Amino acid sequence: MAIWDSSTKWRQGHLLPKQALSELGLLTGDDSESTIAIVISHDCDLSQPPDTEPTIEVIVGRKVGKVDGNYTFAKNTRRLHLECSSVSTRILIDISATAKMPIPKNSLLQHDPDPHVRLSYEELVILQRWLVARYQRSAFADEFNRRLRSTGLESGLKTISAKFGKYLRAVFFDVDEGQENERRGDNDAYDLVVTLLYDTDNDPEVAEAKAEEARQATERLFAEKCRQGWVWKNIELRSCEVMADRALSFRDAQSFKEWRSEHVSLKNSPVQPSLHGNAASR
Repeated sequence: MAIWDSSTKWRQGHLLPKQALSELGLLTGDDSESTIAIVISHDCDLSQPPDTEPTIEVIVGRKVGKVDGNYTFAKNTRRLHLECSSVSTRILIDISATAKMPIPKNSLLQHDPDPHVRLSYEELVILQRWLVARYQRSAFADEFNRRLRSTGLESGLKTISAKFGKYLRAVFFDVDEGQENERRGDNDAYDLVVTLLYDTDNDPEVAEAKAEEARQATERLFAEKCRQGWVWKNIELRSCEVMADRALSFRDAQSFKEWRSEHVSLKNSPVQPSLHGNAASR
């Protein structure tokens, strides 16, 4: 009789084969042909016997035909568009953070991972970042987010992200050089530096050019929404910079705050820190 042990073939990021999906009752409804499920339990937990770790956590999603830039590169903590491209069959999948579920470890004992669809190493890293970001993401002050919404900046930034997001790994905000200053009235504007981090793994020259287009669109957006002549109101865009993902230093990675399209605002105090800490003066 087969037993589950550390020699298991299952790893984080593996997709369940169709037969396993069927046995688990996941192939239901009109979307059954597009249904996928990815193992998200860590390899160390997968290697443990069922009496120690009785379940495996998977996330259920579906195949889609078109990418939405708002959901690539873990920019949205609730939804991810991710390509699976390491073997001959390349697909784009759409997964939601609320679609996690445990399955009995022994339910996969007689199954091998789907041999036709698999994540590359880089794609697995994106999946891991997305899973972690839900628990470590930082939020901006309530007043700052209110101004983003009321001026139309938030919807404009989402539009830019949707258009150029497949080329951008992240959008970073440095608000008031990391100081949580209380602002009074529209004329007391927040100082903002935006950094657009572009992808260098896939055609970096094209990605850089698209990031430059996104920079110009961002500058136009802020000027239209927050500048009257030479006077800034609500939020002043001090600069918008384009940076290659490989050029991001460890210090920058610790000091930058990533802006995500679904950020929930917090009151100015207290603010829960992220693992990277608050933005610091550069």
